[in-house]
Amino acid sequence: MSELPLKKRHLYTFSIFVVCLLAGLYLTCQALKFAEKEHYSLLDDVAQAQADLIERRLSRSMLATNFLAHTVVENGGSAPKFEYLAQRLIETLGGISNVQLAPDGIVSSIYPLAGNEIAIGHNILEHEARSKEAWQAIYENRTIMAGPFELIQGGMAVIGRRPVTISDDTGEHFWGFVSALIFLSDLISVTDLPMLEGKGYLFSLHHNSSAGRGNSFYLTPSWSSEPNTQQQVEHSVQVPGGFWTLVVSKDYPLIPSYIAGALLSLLVAGLISLVVYRILHLPELLQQKLRESSAKLEQLSFYDILTGLANRKLFQQELLRLNEDNSNSKQNAALLYMDLSGFKRINDSYGRKAGDQVLIEVSQRLRSGVRASDMVARLGADEFAILLKNVKSTQGARRIAESLQFNIRQSYLLEHQEVLISACIGITMLPADSPNAECWLQNADLALYAAKQQGKDGISFFDPHIQTAVTQGLQLEQELRQALEEDQFALFYQPQVDLKQQQIIGYEALIRWQHPEKGLQAPLSFIPVAEECGLIVPIGYWVIEQACRAIKHREEQGLESRFIAVNLSPEQFKDPQLINRIRDILSRIEINPTLLEIEITESSLIEDVEQAVEVLYHIRRLGLTISIDDFGTGYSSLAQLKQLPVDRLKIDRSFIIGLASDPDDQMIVEAVVAMAHKLGLKVVAEGIETEQQLAVLVSCQCDIGQGFLFGRPEPESLHSVESLREQHSIESVKEQGFVVQAPV
Repeated sequence: MSELPLKKRHLYTFSIFVVCLLAGLYLTCQALKFAEKEHYSLLDDVAQAQADLIERRLSRSMLATNFLAHTVVENGGSAPKFEYLAQRLIETLGGISNVQLAPDGIVSSIYPLAGNEIAIGHNILEHEARSKEAWQAIYENRTIMAGPFELIQGGMAVIGRRPVTISDDTGEHFWGFVSALIFLSDLISVTDLPMLEGKGYLFSLHHNSSAGRGNSFYLTPSWSSEPNTQQQVEHSVQVPGGFWTLVVSKDYPLIPSYIAGALLSLLVAGLISLVVYRILHLPELLQQKLRESSAKLEQLSFYDILTGLANRKLFQQELLRLNEDNSNSKQNAALLYMDLSGFKRINDSYGRKAGDQVLIEVSQRLRSGVRASDMVARLGADEFAILLKNVKSTQGARRIAESLQFNIRQSYLLEHQEVLISACIGITMLPADSPNAECWLQNADLALYAAKQQGKDGISFFDPHIQTAVTQGLQLEQELRQALEEDQFALFYQPQVDLKQQQIIGYEALIRWQHPEKGLQAPLSFIPVAEECGLIVPIGYWVIEQACRAIKHREEQGLESRFIAVNLSPEQFKDPQLINRIRDILSRIEINPTLLEIEITESSLIEDVEQAVEVLYHIRRLGLTISIDDFGTGYSSLAQLKQLPVDRLKIDRSFIIGLASDPDDQMIVEAVVAMAHKLGLKVVAEGIETEQQLAVLVSCQCDIGQGFLFGRPEPESLHSVESLREQHSIESVKEQGFVVQAPV
């Protein structure tokens, strides 16, 4: 599509404008004609409805004259209990101001009388202005409506007069009138006319005459004169003995509507013309957009959108360029592969937006920590790579890596809270570790794997032997996944003894792996890999469920209740679904939750104390017992325990080993026990292997003991009811040896 010359674009646009404007004006005229017709139809409907309301009200009110006339005839020319009857009629029919009896045409009785006394004695047949309707009623022998007129007692009203004829021995003769008086204002109030007036409607009521519509006797206050410019409709109102005419009118702003329609047509024509002009100009705009988009796509293809760092593609190109330069002139460099530790927890706890904020700040810290000639790239979600040029030694590369780790360890402010992350870094030296540029990133990734094995803030350089370790680790990970699917894990149970009561009160559940080829595997051979690959979380839930089933099994066997303690890994403790998963297990297996004890490592608590407290309170609400495992190996203090909802402390076995010979260990244990008791906590000592250690712990008033002295971890199938009954005491433990056999 080629671009039109400027003059042709203007000509086409102006032609479109004129055509659209004329079409708009034509449509405006047609629409206004239709709207005017609709307006007239609406007025006609309104007038018809209000005329019907007036007719129904007058007809209903005239029923009072019929009833009273019948009463007079039945009583031979009298109306006993007139006031009572009149009151009931006014209350029942409504809208009647008063009713009157006028024997021989002279008003003798009125109800209500108050305010109407002046009308008593009034001769209707002799009243110059009102006698015409009275004689007409007598002549036609039917109710005739008179008025509206000014009453001698005050007010504008209409009155319906019903002639009464009585028959006696001499024949029929005129008795007088029964009348019902209705104030005009009351009659109008039962219609919608007052409300319609507030909406801009005008109305008037007129007498009818042989010549047509007569003079008006009621006008809306805002209708001071006969409206000539407004659209109006008329409807007849049938009243006893004649007709009225109701005129309803409402102004229809025809000229402003024409002006508004013309302006709208002008606006629409202008907009359409503008759109046409833009369409005609589109080829030029598209060419410009194409140039801009090409530049933007080129930018996006080489840079990370979130952080603005180089992406993997650009980083690999830089590595290839560096390799080409090295073929001409040797240049030493270092490739750092970095992975953030703790970033997933931030994403899970604070959301993706907060995680993006952390990534942006990390990228800024990395760029500020290296030279302008170096390259920083984001390779994945929380993975970064840094190419350090002209680095001559591994010591220099390590110093820079440690400096970058220090910068990353500084706190990040999220939602008014400080959070911490760290980084593991794998380093490969270029080109010393490999002359092939395609292997550089792979070597750095292998070094990163080794750095992660060191724990938080690990730094590792590439070593050819790492490949073997990585392969073994990946194979072990695959075998662990298969073990979880095929239920190759088993729980062993080690007894915990009440040192005061000298009885077994519970067990700690310890996981083992029944490898199909290697046999029974201890936790240290596979737990680190499970933690690294994330399998520790599903394995942890498996342990909790199996422990609950063991508790349920004891209950079904009718055995005495024993609690079972299970370890919760730091990764599982951070799982957002932890509480829901535990609640689901408890609901399905239906055990007493107090028999399940959750052991939390001290390191899980000190990383984020506020979050830990919240999770522990949720666990406590489920009814579970909580203990802190390996107490004394972290950096928490007994003072911090005051804010934690825990029940027990487990003193780490490192303090128990030298308990009988090392005074310092004994002092530490005594202090921990004393302070824990002041906080209302029980103390568990694990790793008890000798009677000397046991004696010291008993003297320190330690509550619970666990270790080879009481029994090694054994599978559930090796425990028996008989041995449980015979081996409740510490003395029996000493006599029988290390293993206490008891069913779980």
